[in-house]
Amino acid sequence: MPLILRKIRRSKWYKHEGVAWLQAGELQADILVDLKTEDNWMSVWLVEDDKSNLDDLLSALAATCAVLSNLDYATLAEDIVSAVGVKIVQTEGDTPNKDVNKWHHDLVELSVSKVVGLAKAILTSGETKRVQPRQILRLIARAVESGKIDATKLSEDIRAKLEKLN
Repeated sequence: MPLILRKIRRSKWYKHEGVAWLQAGELQADILVDLKTEDNWMSVWLVEDDKSNLDDLLSALAATCAVLSNLDYATLAEDIVSAVGVKIVQTEGDTPNKDVNKWHHDLVELSVSKVVGLAKAILTSGETKRVQPRQILRLIARAVESGKIDATKLSEDIRAKLEKLN
């Protein structure tokens, strides 16, 4: 089953001492920023069943950033997203890796209850991960070396870090 991937800020998705008041099974309201919508649509990415496209996807997402930092993301099985009542449509992505852009999708016709349902599904059935900057840099370097990403389309910060890597 394919996975739906959304960039997040992982620290908002679990209880820590800074939010001692948060009850078990509840989510911080701040996670709603990670599930930001525009015109009731939310941008997501499709990860293949075997995760064979995950590294290319992560490098492409990181390549759109101005500064190299942690890349946090959540994944949720596509069938769970559908079970929440959310429609998924394929749309063209906008990353420096044109091959990756075909994996872009939008969650459409979103209501508040559907976004809250997605948040709860991520909490109960999803997975959150963090990729460290050093690993992201290696993924971007590999994508540049293979010609998947044009280094001239990267920020100055990322290009400088790539040069130090070589």
